[in-house]
Amino acid sequence: MKYCEYCKVYTREDRENCPLCENKLENINEEHEQIFPKIPSIYKRNLALKIMGFISIALIVLSFAIYFLFPSNINWPILVLFGLLSVWLDFFFLIRKKHICLKK
Repeated sequence: MKYCEYCKVYTREDRENCPLCENKLENINEEHEQIFPKIPSIYKRNLALKIMGFISIALIVLSFAIYFLFPSNINWPILVLFGLLSVWLDFFFLIRKKHICLKK
C-alpha cells in the first residue's frame, strides 16, 4: 500500500505517482484495516413526507369546511378522506418493501 502525503490518501495500486495530485507516493508496509473513511450515518426525516402530510391534512380540513358551508346530497369529503388514505397506504407499502416505484 502506498501513501500520498499531499492528499492524505492510501492507494493499493503499484504506481509511482498519486492518481489525484501526481506527487510521489511513499511505500507503507503495514496494511491498514480501514481503506475508506468512516462516514457517520445521519437519518433525517424526509421533508417531502412532512409537506405531503401537511397538504393531506389541509385538504381534509378544507373539504369538510366547504361541505359544512355548502351542504350537498353527496358526502364527498369522505371520498377525499378515503382517497388520501389509499395514497398514503400505497406510499407506505412502496417505501416499506423498497421496490422500484415504476415497477409497481
